Amino acid sequence: MQMIEEIKPDKIILAVGSYFSKPDIEGVEGEKVITAKAILLGLEKVGERVAVIGGGLVGAEVADFLSSRKHQVTIFEMLPELAHKAATSTKVYLTDQLARRNVQVICQAKVLKVAPAKVCYIREGWRFT
Repeated sequence: MQMIEEIKPDKIILAVGSYFSKPDIEGVEGEKVITAKAILLGLEKVGERVAVIGGGLVGAEVADFLSSRKHQVTIFEMLPELAHKAATSTKVYLTDQLARRNVQVICQAKVLKVAPAKVCYIREGWRFT
């Protein structure tokens, strides 16, 4: 509290929450699989082509971050839409940015397995790799 009184900020942003949990997907223990946190903190480098598993708010933001740095990004999301729980303005911003940067978004995709240079998933009863 004392530090806040000393620096007298115009606004205080409380950005807490969101714990990482590993999904039950074959291959997520592989060396090519990294967390959103590691990417955003600059702890890991990624290649030119990146698959983002999960198109919720964090996944969409990571895809936005990577695509702004000229990476070729594909998002795989189980739900019918991207950033399902995001506020409308945030969702509109993210979907517009991702479309402008040619990020491929595959919704209603259940990822079964990841391997180097491969993502295996089911969509509408069809299997894809």
